[in-house]
Amino acid sequence: VGVHEDRIEAPKEALPDPRTVAADAPSGDEAADFAKMLGQFKDKVSEHVAADDVTAHHDLGTAYMEMGLFDEAIAEFQAALRASPDHLPTHEVMGRCWMEMEKPSMAVRALERALRVGFEVEDDRNGNYYLLGRAHEDQGNSAEALEFYEKVVSQDINFEDVTERRRALR
Repeated sequence: VGVHEDRIEAPKEALPDPRTVAADAPSGDEAADFAKMLGQFKDKVSEHVAADDVTAHHDLGTAYMEMGLFDEAIAEFQAALRASPDHLPTHEVMGRCWMEMEKPSMAVRALERALRVGFEVEDDRNGNYYLLGRAHEDQGNSAEALEFYEKVVSQDINFEDVTERRRALR
């Protein structure tokens, strides 16, 4: 990193060369153009993100999820978990992503794996417990949902809408 006239310059090797990205004219098919652009973006990202960089994959997955690109988000979360199977925050956001996709059974599978991950403070699991409760509730498993909601309430009564959900199931 160099400094020139009060300006910080990024290392040149970290930036993709803009001349290597094709500047095709739009085809008129917005979905096809977006898919092509997304594919080019993913190709460039894969050139610069190491397979074992859990933080980069987690953050990229979160960005995809926030854009509603759930399949891409899941792929990045899975890459992050291949790099670090014990990364509890990635288990949680992957479960949340499955819930956004209205696939509670997949959320349960992803979140149950998180229960085997060690933790320093049980509060770190509240998001996983809450999402497991939501997934079980969506599947009609009220007893299991209530069990997970009660774990959350015992540690943080103000966590999201857990108190209302617990009350509704009692």
